[in-house]
Amino acid sequence: DRSPWGEAEGEQWVTFEDYDGQIKSLQVEDVADLVFGGHWDESSWDYFFWVGGEGPEAHPFRAGSGSIADLYERLWINARSRLAATALAVGNYQTREEMERWTKSERLDVYALPVAQRMHLERLVESVVRAKEPDVDVYRLRLYKSAVLQIFAVMGSPHRWGNEAIRGLTEEEFRAWWLDTWEAKGLRRDVLEALYSELRKYIDTFVSRRLRERIRFLSKRLVSLR
Repeated sequence: DRSPWGEAEGEQWVTFEDYDGQIKSLQVEDVADLVFGGHWDESSWDYFFWVGGEGPEAHPFRAGSGSIADLYERLWINARSRLAATALAVGNYQTREEMERWTKSERLDVYALPVAQRMHLERLVESVVRAKEPDVDVYRLRLYKSAVLQIFAVMGSPHRWGNEAIRGLTEEEFRAWWLDTWEAKGLRRDVLEALYSELRKYIDTFVSRRLRERIRFLSKRLVSLR
């Protein structure tokens, strides 16, 4: 917005601290200058903040001494406190010991297992695809991985929502449906057939392991409720 700020005549000024800690005042010519809160390459770290109380927007904190380390610490602690520890600190149905020591968390272990299995499947897919299609690009490779992960998701998901029809297919019907679906997306059928024949046994093993771990987890929870 390059509209004039304030009266049509007269000068408008803002005062701020520059990188060297010096107090400077510069003329504000329009709304954009005031919203930005400063001028490029003049204020601390090119980070603009309000220096007066008349601004329509408020920033979460005000830079004071010009310390880059302080700014970094504020940003890092904010990100870490909101993201890194949230799932473990406030996870549902976790005991006090599990919340204090994530290595003791049964729920985390149940979650980590399919993630580790997914990563293993993706590595297997990449080895098979690159042997069959050496010039594959990253986008097609991602499609091949998604195709195999679909089998894993359908067969191994603990939820039944939307999977009843697919799970009701015979092995041959499911294989034909899966091949037709991903061939229609532009993938080579011979590569898909190789993936299905070579990786289906791994998927079945992973699903059985996940089911056993799920039963063990639920059994432990039931015992703890007695």
